Amino acid sequence: MIIILKKKIGLKFYFRYCDDIVILHKSKKRLHYIKNLLKKRLKGIKLQLKQNWQVFPVEIRGIDFLGYRMFSDYTILRKNIAIRMKKKFRKLNESQNVINIVMSYYGWANKANCQNLLKFLISKKIKLLMYHVAKIQGIPNPRYCIRGV
Repeated sequence: MIIILKKKIGLKFYFRYCDDIVILHKSKKRLHYIKNLLKKRLKGIKLQLKQNWQVFPVEIRGIDFLGYRMFSDYTILRKNIAIRMKKKFRKLNESQNVINIVMSYYGWANKANCQNLLKFLISKKIKLLMYHVAKIQGIPNPRYCIRGV
């Protein structure tokens, strides 16, 4: 369906993951036209467009997609994810799987422009805790995987 729309309309900036779709175009009128075409196509296969679709200028709000807020020149984590990460890091102790928790959040935040957030959250205490847990579990020191923090 989208391949047909891409060829028929000349759609260049289209992103999709599962049931989330982002279509970028400089003309609001064109986006509404594309939305109406999508609605007709979906109706033909007995599906419907979610009611919360939006047309808005990306430069101001950014695109909230896959846990990130993407702007034209930078990307940040979604605010609630950064807050959740902060709470999780504050409660870390030896009994938890510290290395997996820290490294998974680090990997997520590392794909965005979040170096200052990472430096703030991954304190010396967390680095020492990771080192201690790694030593107990016989894992090579994971601190060295965290670049720039």
